[in-house]
Amino acid sequence: MREKFIPVSIEVHWSARRPDAEGRFIREALKRLSWNGAIAVTPNGKILNEEPYMDLAIQRGLEEWNKLPEAERRPGLKLDDLGPGDPAYDLAPPEGGLVLQTYIRSLERDARGELFRPSKVELGNAGGMPIEAQAQRDHLWISAAEAASIASIDAPKGRSLPAPAFLADRLFRFHLKDSATCIPGTSAVYYDGYAGELTLTVKESTSGLLKLGLSGLARGKGPDFQIFGEIEIDRSAKSLRRLDLLAYSEKGRVHTGTQATFPLGISFEIAKGNRPMDRVPPYFFTVNRWGSDPKAMHDAYFGPRK
Repeated sequence: MREKFIPVSIEVHWSARRPDAEGRFIREALKRLSWNGAIAVTPNGKILNEEPYMDLAIQRGLEEWNKLPEAERRPGLKLDDLGPGDPAYDLAPPEGGLVLQTYIRSLERDARGELFRPSKVELGNAGGMPIEAQAQRDHLWISAAEAASIASIDAPKGRSLPAPAFLADRLFRFHLKDSATCIPGTSAVYYDGYAGELTLTVKESTSGLLKLGLSGLARGKGPDFQIFGEIEIDRSAKSLRRLDLLAYSEKGRVHTGTQATFPLGISFEIAKGNRPMDRVPPYFFTVNRWGSDPKAMHDAYFGPRK
């Protein structure tokens, strides 16, 4: 991939609806409004092959590329032909904000009733084999102003106070979902279906450090989720040193075949932000629920519940 390809990752539900050159290239050259997998394509938009797995796309795409005459390998289609690009549509984490790395994992209980992490998990597809039970990943975005509102919290030890409304709203609306094995199910079909409150309790309050515990309960059309968390605020720097959250549901994962339920754990922690994968947008932005204007998705994610 490093030597023979230019790797590009596209959130197609967002990018294919951009009105600028990037969106037009996807719609008019690739003619793909949606796909799930990997595509090898020439600079002109000619699709060499389309595969569900990256290794096959690389292998077979390169084979098709080598069959092309030299003239067909040269760029003929220029982005200028498609009009200008609009950086306002670039999907990137909020400037100066926070990215929370999210891990979504199916759990089970042993004979003693204690939770454990299984080594294999079933997808629930007919004839499908169990797969390695790795955590699925997502990201939760927090704007600079929102992060500053948390970092500015000031209260004495033992005091309880409501968590910032945006945190509960965003967590409950977009990040309580059963995607431990693949595309989210269960609660994901009920965006806006969860509600509740998060409470902060001051555990330690010194001149340089404020430690907060977080707790709450989310109820909605899907299974209930208990919410726990730990927040550490560096008072001298007015910044967040730690923001760890955990959402747990006893019946959060549903087997698509048998409808049996399993415990589901979703954890959140501050990402370092120094890797390209840390910039992958929340799964919400890949869901076509907001019409033809991708900016409406941005406003829905960061705006208050309507």
